[in-house]
Amino acid sequence: MRAALLLPLALACRTGDKVEAEGLDLDTGALDSVDEDGDGFAADEDCDDEDASVNAGAVEVCDGVDNDCDGEIDEGVTDTWYGDADGDGYGDAGAPIEACSQPAGTASAATDCDDTDAAIHPAAAERCDGVDNDCDGDIDEGVTEIWYADADGDGYGDPDAALDDCDPGEGYVADATDCDDADPAVSPSGTEVCNDADDDCDGDVDEEAVDAPTWYADADGDGYGDLDAPFTDCDPPPAHVADASDCDDGAFEIHPDAAEVCDGLDNDCDALVDDADLDLDTSTQGTWYADSDADGYGDASASVTACFQPSGAVADATDCDDAAAAVNPGAQEVCNSLDDDCDALVDDDDPSLDASTGATFYADADGDGYGDAATTTDACAQPSGTVTDATDCDDADAAVNPGATEACNGADDDCDGATSWLEDDDDGDGLLACETAVWLRTDAESNNDPTATGSSGSSEAAALVTAAGFSWSSTSLSTAGLSRSWLDDVGLLIVIGRGDDGPLSAAEAQDLDDWVDAGGSLFYTGYHPNSASCDMVDSLPTAFGLACASSSSSNYWSGSATTVTSHPVTSGVSSVVGAGGERWTVSSPASTVVSTGSSPVVVVLSHGDGRVVGVSDEWFLYNAGTGSADISQGDNEQLIENAIDWLGDFAL
Repeated sequence: MRAALLLPLALACRTGDKVEAEGLDLDTGALDSVDEDGDGFAADEDCDDEDASVNAGAVEVCDGVDNDCDGEIDEGVTDTWYGDADGDGYGDAGAPIEACSQPAGTASAATDCDDTDAAIHPAAAERCDGVDNDCDGDIDEGVTEIWYADADGDGYGDPDAALDDCDPGEGYVADATDCDDADPAVSPSGTEVCNDADDDCDGDVDEEAVDAPTWYADADGDGYGDLDAPFTDCDPPPAHVADASDCDDGAFEIHPDAAEVCDGLDNDCDALVDDADLDLDTSTQGTWYADSDADGYGDASASVTACFQPSGAVADATDCDDAAAAVNPGAQEVCNSLDDDCDALVDDDDPSLDASTGATFYADADGDGYGDAATTTDACAQPSGTVTDATDCDDADAAVNPGATEACNGADDDCDGATSWLEDDDDGDGLLACETAVWLRTDAESNNDPTATGSSGSSEAAALVTAAGFSWSSTSLSTAGLSRSWLDDVGLLIVIGRGDDGPLSAAEAQDLDDWVDAGGSLFYTGYHPNSASCDMVDSLPTAFGLACASSSSSNYWSGSATTVTSHPVTSGVSSVVGAGGERWTVSSPASTVVSTGSSPVVVVLSHGDGRVVGVSDEWFLYNAGTGSADISQGDNEQLIENAIDWLGDFAL
């Protein structure tokens, strides 16, 4: 105590006259609580007043010092570590060590159950070795195997004799599939035989036994089995036999002991059928007759017996001609002079005749060789008063038939079902177009007037038109024009080509062209030359092939024309005489039939169904009596008559 008082007293000395001791009351000389380390705790409360971190209020830390002055060192702040002698990371619970940090050779876990063996610890895998390898208190748990007793030593164990062990030793196997561990011949690899035992341990008895016999299905119950339906088993199943010689197990009557009969089957299973089998019951055969013509009917004089119909033979024996396939009782009697149906009657004498196989004959009442399609007779031979033709459209008129020439009468003379427009009376004047002629004469001249009897008139030529059967009238081009509707009432048109009348307009020329092409006839006459004499020729349709060669009034031909080409228009003509004709050029289809020098005088052409005759001088049409050139000169009249006749021979 004295020493304790001296220390603060000495420390309390300072400079000056007054000496004051810290913690010491100088007046009374008593000591106060001293806090030398300034940690707020007096010496009587502080276990180490020289270290401010050590006092009653300090927190104990792990440093080997009593930091909180409770008389204990490092209490509550150390860790416990455990000795790990085998270095496997797991410590021995019986060797704990308290320390602030892990000492060498220790582990934090105290779960090692054998700290002398690094292979034994909680994380180790359990092995089948009689040791608790994973320190869980169990030995060999989960790693043992189930073994089964193999008493008969066949490698297969008895499922009812199991042992859970790591190594059971001799007499045990891992397999548990032996169904009889007292018999080494019985196991899953055993061979099944017929012995009423489950030799292969599959739960079935005698199935697919190696010594099982083969049985054959006997579906028809005839005691013979089907070789193609075998069944192997220890015992025969229902409807099976040991025999395999049945060749048809669907027929009770077919088997090796059956009788062979004619039925197309191998009844006795000897691979021979019907006639080929010497064992055949011949009473089942039939009689067949040769059918050489293959018509299905046989020759009674040529027979053979056989089970089935031989090639070239039939069961029928009624053919009356086995060399002709079309002749037999089932044939139809036809027109061929043969007894086709074997009934002894031929052709028209046989009521069963198919008359349509003959010919159809048609009544020819008018005897013109053409028959009436409405009156027919079918027969083999042609009846009297009939023909084979059926094209007569009027069997009461011998002049009307397809071979007749169509006449200008409005009737269908040739039976073609139509008449030409030339046989129409469109204008209702009672005359057909083919009966009608029109004379287009000049307006300003009396020349060529068909009604005039004077020397310049043309009444004699008009008489020839009448003689040809035409009813004629006259008019002028300027009055009538040449429209197609007007022309369709005319069969013969006579045009006098004087300049006063022409030329034709383009429309008139086209209508004239179409009218001739359709069958109209044109008699065209040129005019003796003057300054406009060729206008009409040049305005004719170009398809006619006529054109003016000269329009000069001083360039014309006259005199006799004696160059004549054979043609119906020139029949009987050797010379024609003119007094002043136009000069023309001629091209196809026109052709010159009378000429003088190089000048065409008479030209003919066919255009479509119509005809055209052109004469280059109107003098041919004048009445006789001029003494120079007229209808009386040379063969002029014959020429005019021929031309009118040829033009009047219409294509009807």
